[in-house]
Amino acid sequence: SKKEFVAFNHGPPLGLLGSPDLTGHFQDSVLTIDNDDLVGVVDPVSGHMLRQFDALYVADTKKLSFNRVGDDSRFYRDVKAKEGKPTCVYWCPLLTTIFVGYSSGGVAPVDSELNFQEHTDTTAVHDAAIKQIYTFRMRPNHDTVNNFMMVGDAKGRLSVWQLTGHAKERKCIWTTEAHIGSVVRMEGLLTSGDMHGNSSTDTSVKRIIVTACTGGIVKVWLQHDSGELLLSSFFKTHQGGLSSLHASLVVTAPAPGEGYESSVEKSGSQTIQSHMVKSVDGSYQSASHSHKKKLAHIICVCGLSNGALECWVLSNSDEGIGNNSYVMDSQSVLSVMPEQT
Repeated sequence: SKKEFVAFNHGPPLGLLGSPDLTGHFQDSVLTIDNDDLVGVVDPVSGHMLRQFDALYVADTKKLSFNRVGDDSRFYRDVKAKEGKPTCVYWCPLLTTIFVGYSSGGVAPVDSELNFQEHTDTTAVHDAAIKQIYTFRMRPNHDTVNNFMMVGDAKGRLSVWQLTGHAKERKCIWTTEAHIGSVVRMEGLLTSGDMHGNSSTDTSVKRIIVTACTGGIVKVWLQHDSGELLLSSFFKTHQGGLSSLHASLVVTAPAPGEGYESSVEKSGSQTIQSHMVKSVDGSYQSASHSHKKKLAHIICVCGLSNGALECWVLSNSDEGIGNNSYVMDSQSVLSVMPEQT
């Protein structure tokens, strides 16, 4: 049969795989799932397959007898998590682990040696195909670090699982039927700290997570230190179904006279208005000292199933920390329809 890719995502760094890109153009490999249920790690420079493993579990026709004997056994949990076909794949830089999502609602972790590890039983919450996986780290205080996994399925359900500790101790700490339609994107934005939120000293990291579904609903969530999510805002695209989303957080100082305090620095004959822009990877560009008040904008670029693009902007002050609500800017929707050729 003709081989096709059914899913792909960012993969492990090429340097970790022993195949760094000498040109410096690429840092990460690409994870793929093909229609033969093979998960591959691809070098984007050469196109070569660096690693590959079979992620399909062929269900045993006698499995029902095992259900009756030991529903709580490790064997049963491992079988159930890998039952069905792989539907998504995700590289977790925090745990240096590949997570594979399955049509059963299970998620199976795979270590660097391509061995399946003991999994967290996501099938206790999800009974539909896993479509999106996202991991993050929270530091509620200087002595505690908690790792979490967020999962989204084909029915629109979201869940957050604590990954700290032994697999048997890991539990679902939050879940909700957030969307009508399959989850197509989960993206995390940081208001402070480094790009993975794993600073050893900064406990002020606040995380914003943007989720989207095929029905065109996009939701913005603010995260509590416990890992639970609080809904901040949402919108629905004007032109129908959504197939992709890219979100970024931009933090700027308002212009003088807009009611917010700002910092102005004089250098020779020039006056520089302080500003700061933070991209999705958490990096900063600053022209001067920080100001007391900032405006935060979440910019969502939505790719629609009809080929159009919509750009939505949600705004807040104090980088979204002091105020828990992002409000839609007036007339913020920009629709772009590519020319037909």
